[in-house]
This record gives sequence, structure tokens and C-alpha cells, in this order.
Amino acid sequence: MTSPYPHSLSPTPQDLEKKGRRSRRRWDLFVLITLLFFTLALFLPFLVVRRPIPWRPPDRHSFTRSLQAAFAPQNHKMWTPTPTVSLVLDYFTFGEDYLVFYRFHSLMGHLVKTALLWLLLRRLGVASHYAMGFAFLVTIWPSRIEGVMTPHMRGVIALTLFCYLAMYCATFADSPHWGWWIAGCTLSCIVAAGASLWAGLLFTAMPSVAWWCKRRDARFPWERLILPEIALIGSLLLSLHMSGYLG
Repeated sequence: MTSPYPHSLSPTPQDLEKKGRRSRRRWDLFVLITLLFFTLALFLPFLVVRRPIPWRPPDRHSFTRSLQAAFAPQNHKMWTPTPTVSLVLDYFTFGEDYLVFYRFHSLMGHLVKTALLWLLLRRLGVASHYAMGFAFLVTIWPSRIEGVMTPHMRGVIALTLFCYLAMYCATFADSPHWGWWIAGCTLSCIVAAGASLWAGLLFTAMPSVAWWCKRRDARFPWERLILPEIALIGSLLLSLHMSGYLG
């Protein structure tokens, strides 16, 4: 049977492939927006119902001294400048009478972290609906809810957010623009190490996710991950030193 359309108007395999990619991207965008919507809908009642928990910076009268205290040695108390700096910025922006804004800041970080986890799972080849279900379960874990509601637990959000970001960037180590991705991965490692020593898990996680994304490519440029790995080790050693556990 002959086609009723001229040959020049018939879709080529390339056209069909592009159309399929656009359709998958629209579906992925819809799934991601749905995931973030349900996450936001779940957390908003907690912001309204639960009573705010006060937080005060190291120096209530000086922004500069508070930042200096965030980076100062802690004398056998874990050195965590990342969440402290973000809370200091909140305090000197909103004050201590509008703690709900602290929670909105934490909630925005939590939403970004949820999106990054979903994107990472998709990069690893997980189906969109499975990635959505897993990301949502991680999102509503009790410690994550406390991390949003409690200023002192903001480090929980910061740690996972920048760990997911570091791993996501590592999967693009063979990209034509790999330099920007490795720079983002390196910076994410440093910030994650400033949130918790648990960032040390990135040492094996980054190469693992990068290998999984390109496991059929024997020429994967592993040497490009050396910089973020060195930055991570250096940041963890600095954290131990500033905490008083290393001389």
C-alpha cells in the first residue's frame, strides 16, 4: 500500500527518535513536578502546626564575628561550618522573631535535594516511577522532617543535598564540558564535608555512580575524578583537625 503523503513529508527515523526524546522529557518533567508538589504539600502543615525552635548565632550583635566563629576550631566538637553559616545568614536577615523563614529556607533545600536524588536515579537508569517512589520515601523519612523543622539539624539537609549534587556531577565526567562538572563536584564535596564527616562516603560513591553510568565504556576518564577525591580527603582532614581530633 502506498503512503497518502509525499515521501518528503514522511517522518524519518531521526524525527521519530527526537519526538520520542521530547515525549520522555515532558513525562520526566511531569513526574518531577508531581514529586515536588506532594513533598511540599506534606511539609507545609508541619511548618504551620509545629512551634518554631529558637536559634541564636555565636555572636548576636556581629555578623562578621559569627561567621568567624563558624570557621573557628571547635575543641572536640564536630566542625560543621556549612549549616552554621547558612543559619547565621538567616538570623541576620530575618532575626530571631521570624523563625518560620528558617524553615522555608530548609524546606527549599529539601526540595532541591529531592529533585537531585530523582535526577541521579534517572541518570543511573532507574525508571521514572520507581525513582519517584524511592525519592519520596527518602524525603518523608522522620529525620528529614526533623531536619526541616529544627534549625540545629540543618546539617542533615546540607549533607545529603551536596552529596547528591557531587554524585550527579560525577556522572558527567566524560561530558564535553567535563571541566565545569568536575568543578561543581569538587565544590560540592568541600561543602558536604563542612556539613558532616559522613561526606566521607563520597570517596567510593562518586566513582561507583560514574562507573554505573558508563559501565560499557572501557575508556572512561577516571583521572578526572581525582580532583574531587583529593578535595574531599583534604576537607575531611581539615574537619578532623578543626574538631581537635588531629594535632
